[in-house]
Amino acid sequence: MRLLIARHSALLGTMCKVIELGKIFILTIIAGRLLSTEDFGIFSLLLSVAAIVAILAEFRVQDVIYRNINKGGGVSEAVGSSVVIVIFFAAIGHILLISISNLNFFYGSNSNFYYLYGFVFYLSISRVFKTVLMAEERSVLILYIEIVSFVVGALTLLYFYCNQGISINSIIVVRILDLFILTAMTSAAVLTRSGIKMPSKYQVISLVKEAFPLVLSGVAVILYQKVDQLMIKDVMGYDALGLYSANLTIVTIFSILPMMYAQVASKSIHVDCGNLNLIRYLRIISYSGLLLSVFLFVLGGYLVTYIFGTRYQIDSAIWYPLALIPFFISTGAGATQILIAENRQSFVWIKSLIALLVNILLNYFLIPLYGMFGAAAATAFALFVGNIFSNYMIKSYRDIFKIQFKSLLFHW
Repeated sequence: MRLLIARHSALLGTMCKVIELGKIFILTIIAGRLLSTEDFGIFSLLLSVAAIVAILAEFRVQDVIYRNINKGGGVSEAVGSSVVIVIFFAAIGHILLISISNLNFFYGSNSNFYYLYGFVFYLSISRVFKTVLMAEERSVLILYIEIVSFVVGALTLLYFYCNQGISINSIIVVRILDLFILTAMTSAAVLTRSGIKMPSKYQVISLVKEAFPLVLSGVAVILYQKVDQLMIKDVMGYDALGLYSANLTIVTIFSILPMMYAQVASKSIHVDCGNLNLIRYLRIISYSGLLLSVFLFVLGGYLVTYIFGTRYQIDSAIWYPLALIPFFISTGAGATQILIAENRQSFVWIKSLIALLVNILLNYFLIPLYGMFGAAAATAFALFVGNIFSNYMIKSYRDIFKIQFKSLLFHW
C-alpha cells in the first residue's frame, strides 16, 4: 500500500516537473525561432554558463532534505537551514556570474544579460519549498501553482511580443517572473503549515556537508554536459553554437523525462531498499530512456526542423551519438537516486570528475577535426563513462553497476 501511494505521488510529481521544465524549453524554443542563430548562440552560452554556476549557487540541498523529511526529520528546521544556505550561495553565484561575463571569452555578448539572469539564483529557493511539498505528498498543490505561473508567464511573453518584440532580455524577465510567482506561492504553502525555524550553526554546516558531494558531482556533471558548447563557441563561433544548441535542446527534452521520474519516484526506494525493488525501480527508468533513444535515432533530425525551423538543420550523422544520450542519462539518474536513498553519495563526484576529464580531452581533439559531430560523440561517450562504466571502476559502487545490468534483463 505504501508503495502504491509512493507511485501515485511520483506520477503527480512527474507532471509537476514536466510543466516546470516545459516552461523552460518553451522559452528556449521561442528564443530559437525568433532570434537570429547568432543571438540564439549568445543566449545558449548564457544558459550554459548559468547552469554551471547554478550548481554552486543553488547548492542542491533538495535531495538531502527530501530524504531527511521522508525519514522523519523536522520540516521547519529543514526549511530554515535550506533558506540560509541557498541565499548565501546565490549571492556568491551572482557575483561569480557577473565576473565571468567580463572575460574576453564572452566578447560579442552583453554582460547585462548575466547581471539580470543572476537573480534566478535567489529565486531557486522555490525548489526547496516544492521539495517539502512533495515530501508531504502535496504534489497537487504544486501542479496548480505551476499552472498559474505558466499562464502569467505566457501572458507576459505575449505582451512583449506584441509591444516590443522578443529579445534576450525579455525572455530572461519572463523566467524571473515565473520563479518569483513559484517562490511566493510555494513558500506561503509551506510556511503557513510548518513555519520556519532559524537553524543553528551546526544544522547549517551539517546540511552543507551532506549536500557537498552532490554539489561537486553536479558541477562536474554540468561541466561535462556543457563543455562541448563552450568549446564549440571557442572554435566555431556563436552561429555554430546556436545551431548545435538547437539540436541539443531536443535531446535534453527527451532526456529530462526519465531523469525527472527517477527523482520523484525515489520515494519508493526510500520506503523499500530491497535489491529486487531497486532493480524494478531502475528498470522502468532505464527502459524509458532506451525507448526515447530509439525514437530520437529515427526522428531526431526531423524534430529539430519542425520545432526550430529549417535553418537549424545540420548533418543527420550527428544524431548517431546524440540519440544515445537519453539512455545514458536515465540509467545514471536512477543509479544516483539509489545512492542518495542509501546515503552513499560521498564518491559520486569522482564519477563525474572522471567523465568531465574524458569529455574535455575528447572535445579538444574531436571538435577541430569533426566539428559538431565530434562534440556530440565526446559528450555521449563521457556520459557512458560517468553514468555506467565508472560504477564498475569504483569498487564501492560495483553493486550499483550490477543493478544497472540486471535492470535490463527481465528474467531477474
